[in-house]
Amino acid sequence: MKLLLENWREYLAESERMEKARAEFKKAVKDGYVGPEISFMDWFKWIYHGYSDKVANWRKNAVTKEKDLKTIYKKNADRNFLDSLTYIHWSMSGDPAKYLTADSKHQTSAEGYAPNSRFRQHFPDNPFNQSRVGIQIRGFVVFGSNANLVSQSGSAYEAQPGKEASGHVKSVGKVADEGENQPGWLDPADPQFSDLVFDEETFSANTGRFKSNNEFIIDNWEPVAIVVLGGRKNKHFDKALQAAQENSLPLIDENQNPIEIERQYETPT
Repeated sequence: MKLLLENWREYLAESERMEKARAEFKKAVKDGYVGPEISFMDWFKWIYHGYSDKVANWRKNAVTKEKDLKTIYKKNADRNFLDSLTYIHWSMSGDPAKYLTADSKHQTSAEGYAPNSRFRQHFPDNPFNQSRVGIQIRGFVVFGSNANLVSQSGSAYEAQPGKEASGHVKSVGKVADEGENQPGWLDPADPQFSDLVFDEETFSANTGRFKSNNEFIIDNWEPVAIVVLGGRKNKHFDKALQAAQENSLPLIDENQNPIEIERQYETPT
């Protein structure tokens, strides 16, 4: 009975993290900013006639709200749970070499997987554009969602001007509306707020074949392994193998099993 009560208390603590964060974000929005509402006419002027003053002000507040939301997320997220997930940044080209030269101070995005789960690539959503090659990384989770965050602000390979020393920050497109033609989600009551991952209770495993990708923003990251779905049958295997050898990284398949690497200049027996 005692164990049951302890488990129940733990469940309550986990499930309340999101609601606590939502309440804090709602208060921040109410206390410090112009509301997220923007009229249809302002939106129309934005698209067809450039920025209106109201829209420009809205965007400025949106960026500030994003910073507040990330601070609230950091405060309320279950760090032990986030650290238990496996994170993979999927290569668009199938060649992980360029990504491995990126500065780890630059924030990057990744799909998150439950421990010991089978890897499936969901990003990009068009399977014909999927290389099925990725880089497993670990680092500090800045933000996470069960849905695509539409993260913006440049690539993982170059720092923004003036931020070379500290690395650049990836903006959450659905919050700050960076580079989109419609407002991002800023309202704490928006259903997409419920996509945020704070703990095990709010995490939705993405093992289904037709599931859309989740997205986590990772800072101060480091590569752990190169993931090759399909192993040696993957058409990009040779590129992945070369990158693994040059960076002294292991190769693993979709089941997290190691793929043996023949070392250069090794004499066959």
